[in-house]
Amino acid sequence: FRVLLGTSSYLIDANSLSPGISGAYSLSTAIIAADVSGCEEVWVTPGISTTQAIAASDCVDASGPFYHDEYLLRIRSGQSLTVSQSSPGFDPFMLLVRLDDQAVVATAGGTGTDASFTYTNPGAATYYAIVAATNLPSKTGAYTLSIQ
Repeated sequence: FRVLLGTSSYLIDANSLSPGISGAYSLSTAIIAADVSGCEEVWVTPGISTTQAIAASDCVDASGPFYHDEYLLRIRSGQSLTVSQSSPGFDPFMLLVRLDDQAVVATAGGTGTDASFTYTNPGAATYYAIVAATNLPSKTGAYTLSIQ
């Protein structure tokens, strides 16, 4: 999987999926292009600002169709983050979805070229998806996503 990392120090902790299982493994890292394409799984950390593009080949909600990119992250208990999306070519729209129950816990967007929200996790640490989308059907184009 891919991870877009903010500037910080990180510890990689390797473990087996099943308890009590051990053995040899291989771990590698590489610096690669930050472009998110298709509907791929991309993890992020706070402290990033990335320029991306929404395309007709990305994730899609067929009701529009509304094209979007998804970014996964873990938010600790009590942790606050501010997420911003801006685009010169479309009105951005964002959702923050808690993955364990699919609850939408924050939204931003409407009209204009910028959208942002601030969210503080009131419960236990858990996983979320940031859905970076367009506000109008069939729109595509470049955008910048920042997570602080």
